[in-house]
Amino acid sequence: MRLDDEEYRARECPSGNSIAFMILEGGRELILPYNSKYLREKPLFFPEELLKAKQLFGFPFITEETTFGVIGFISLYDHPLRENSIGVLRDVSVLLSFYYKSLWVKKYMENVKDIEPVTGALLFPAFLQSLEKTIQKGTKFSLLSIKLPALSLYNKNMGLEFTNDLLNKVAQIIRYCVGDRPLITRKGGGHFYVLLKDSEMIDVKNTLKIMHHAIIKSIPRDIATDNEPIAESGLSYFPEDTQNIWELFDKADAPQFNKY
Repeated sequence: MRLDDEEYRARECPSGNSIAFMILEGGRELILPYNSKYLREKPLFFPEELLKAKQLFGFPFITEETTFGVIGFISLYDHPLRENSIGVLRDVSVLLSFYYKSLWVKKYMENVKDIEPVTGALLFPAFLQSLEKTIQKGTKFSLLSIKLPALSLYNKNMGLEFTNDLLNKVAQIIRYCVGDRPLITRKGGGHFYVLLKDSEMIDVKNTLKIMHHAIIKSIPRDIATDNEPIAESGLSYFPEDTQNIWELFDKADAPQFNKY
């Protein structure tokens, strides 16, 4: 029997309908003996698959208390496997579990190494690198600046938890207004930048105005101060304003909208 990898790659097992899902959900090894009723009635992975197992040893991949995968050893022949093989296969599954866990951790660390932990925004050095590449390509873009000037005062009066919640809320508002594709960074404190490509000037300005208003509404009025604006927002355009990266930042930092 020839099985095509494309038949299985990147497909998701339907909940509750497959033996693989039973192992994943249960988090325990599953041994189905020769000619088991489960093997006759349930698919290994997907409905109407061609693979018909006669016997199965299934083991979950577990990290701490989380099951993140499944490995199964099956027989396609019409005679039972030796049951004393279970111990060996269990040892193999443990080794593979450690291996795939290390790959998962490596991939996770690669994905988060440039991510700011409080808001999930891109770290500023990585954002700056992407901005430089965009300028080199000559791609038209807008640079948006959103700043909370009184953030240090909020942190002093309300505490770190309140401040982090506020930063998260502002980051969510920015993502809601610009979508998932534009790059967002937090340079430090309450200062965010957004790289918005290939958008018309009037659309960008309207987006910034809506974003600014939503951020203002998200900050409780009783913590506002008369000495500092609640928020400041500005923007610059490449290449219309300048082709110098630092002048783009300076132009964006000049507030076009502010609110006390």
